[in-house]
Amino acid sequence: MERLQAVALTWVGVPYRAGGMDRRGVDCSGLVARIYEEAWGLPLPRRALDQAEIGSGVAPAWRRAGDLVFFWDGGPHSGILLDPNRFIHASWSRGVMVSELDAYWWPRLRAVRRVLSDY
Repeated sequence: MERLQAVALTWVGVPYRAGGMDRRGVDCSGLVARIYEEAWGLPLPRRALDQAEIGSGVAPAWRRAGDLVFFWDGGPHSGILLDPNRFIHASWSRGVMVSELDAYWWPRLRAVRRVLSDY
């Protein structure tokens, strides 16, 4: 997962922009799509709701780096696990950041999807 870390962490600090998909501004699903494209050349759907339909569902206890995570935080929100307890996402208030699956995020977790099966 070194490739994931190398690509994902270059996005930290990029501002949030609804509908954005570049380093001038990005939203959560745009970030997920761009990281997968840059790291693995794998195009993903643009919308979080569509991203939540791809790959295989994974029990939260079996989550691992590279899995997509989906939350309900007043609306759909997506990110990518960097390890079983940290994920990268685009926060509307703070831009692209790494967060812990902590007391705030864990109860909001709605799905874990595995798109990459051979790493």
